[in-house]
Amino acid sequence: MAFTPEQRPDNARHCNNWASIGRLRPGATIAQAQAQVDATNAANLERFPVFEEALVYAGFRTVVVPLKVDFVRGAIMSRNAMALGEKRGVSPPRFAAASW
Repeated sequence: MAFTPEQRPDNARHCNNWASIGRLRPGATIAQAQAQVDATNAANLERFPVFEEALVYAGFRTVVVPLKVDFVRGAIMSRNAMALGEKRGVSPPRFAAASW
């Protein structure tokens, strides 16, 4: 993804996503990617000092994990939430997968 010159200034783009997906270059490790993300986050704290206190207080951090690990974790959490709802007498949504 490339930004146009009009999209590059900080005030022209904003995102509150809690998840991002990236692809490692061949030979790169999760640890290397985590180090790069940590460095980017640290640089952004210096770049936007007005947000530093809130982000540090909230414990903001970015964790790099393989997509498969994240997907399986999400599926397990969904399954557990559905099971908990059933125990409490709450029916799962009609569109939810019923074969866990």
